[in-house]
Amino acid sequence: MAKGRSPMLVSSAVAAVLVLSFPSVTAAQDGDTAPVATDDAAKDSAKESAKVPAADASNEAEVQEGSASPEEVTTSQLQGVAVFVLPKNAASADGAGLLQDMMRTQVRGFANVEVRSRVVEPRSIKSRLSSIIENGYRKLNDGDEDGAKVVFDGVLGHLRAHKGPFNKRMMAQTLKGLAVAHEMGGNTKQATRFINASLNFWPDQKPLEYAYSKDVFKLFSKVEKSRVTTLRASLEIACGIEGATVFVDGANQGDSPATVKGLHAGGHWVQVRAEGYHTVAKWVELAAGKATKLELELEKAADFKETSELVSKLASARTKKAAAEISAALANAINTDKALVVTAQARRKGFELKGWALTEQGVTAVRRKVGANLMTELNQIVASTLGLTAKDPSVASAAPSLGAPRKMSLVENQVEGDPQALGPHFDDEEFYETWWFWTATGGVVVTSIVLGIVLSAEPEVPRGSLDLTLTRVPAN
Repeated sequence: MAKGRSPMLVSSAVAAVLVLSFPSVTAAQDGDTAPVATDDAAKDSAKESAKVPAADASNEAEVQEGSASPEEVTTSQLQGVAVFVLPKNAASADGAGLLQDMMRTQVRGFANVEVRSRVVEPRSIKSRLSSIIENGYRKLNDGDEDGAKVVFDGVLGHLRAHKGPFNKRMMAQTLKGLAVAHEMGGNTKQATRFINASLNFWPDQKPLEYAYSKDVFKLFSKVEKSRVTTLRASLEIACGIEGATVFVDGANQGDSPATVKGLHAGGHWVQVRAEGYHTVAKWVELAAGKATKLELELEKAADFKETSELVSKLASARTKKAAAEISAALANAINTDKALVVTAQARRKGFELKGWALTEQGVTAVRRKVGANLMTELNQIVASTLGLTAKDPSVASAAPSLGAPRKMSLVENQVEGDPQALGPHFDDEEFYETWWFWTATGGVVVTSIVLGIVLSAEPEVPRGSLDLTLTRVPAN
């Protein structure tokens, strides 16, 4: 009877160890239809998300319902600043154009401003979308990758449709959010694509910023390493408009036609701007090691003639009253908060600037001479006449990150050559991946084997003879 029972005990112990060691196998057998349905849903969602970057930027898109409350949508806090320099005479034409470009460049160096032109363009959408992006990252931290995908898809649609100033960091944040959501949903192919695109806009991202899960963390590190060895691509942009300015991923690439070399493969954002034309933008997918040509058509702005007339009238206004009326009309026409409109006349040692400046305090007359130290003098003019605030040097020098997971904690890694390196600790580690599980499992296995051996051994039966002597004991 002992012989028949011992093999059963051994096999039961081994079966128990196998069940504990591979719970995923048992789960799949108990209900293998659920994972299939989940994978199909993730694939369908990925297909819809994949269409977003490749579509033309001219298509309008709305943030999907439920991604943000009306209270989260606010107006932009950036000030619209317009600078126009007109030539006083034909001899000053080239110089006036150069001064206008230089002064607009100076304006961009101040805090919380965006340059306006003669064409009406949308204001910045940074304030309007920032809280929605934060909502998407809250969903990622809570493990709701499907909800996060809905939010980030909607934000990306708004960014693509926006014809105003481009926000490079916001685009990188959105693409990063989509990458994390897709990898958390099991779609590594789309996640890889979005990580590459996000790095194209914001290359200083760190692996710890992707420590939402072990899989997401590893995928980012893998993509980051592969970019080092992947062949670069080139992009040639033309639009047929003389003086049009080309931007790739928010960086000024000069006048059209422009050829940009050394770009990473993947998604890039191209914008072309020209005075008197509506800005055109397009998402472009570049292949590694290949050259791509892009021809864009700019649409002439119907309001350009009207605003140009207002600029000319303001530059030649004789009285403060007339200048106030014209500047108010100009500010309304091009949606600006502050404006500097002057004429430039060439002199022997520089230029003489005359005109008007519009601020919150009203209209003030401007009359300055520049030439000895041109860049410094122009900077002082735009700062004093428009009341602009200088940027904080510490903020400008340190590139901010795109943010790390809220629940991430760090542990010390014993990395060769860097014993103090910190790495992420993932709270979702499976119990069968821990040291204590395998220690306990080993103890169970050893105990089961010993027990099986003991129970399976034949019991020892004593052999020999037995002598019994019976003696009656008399009663008292």
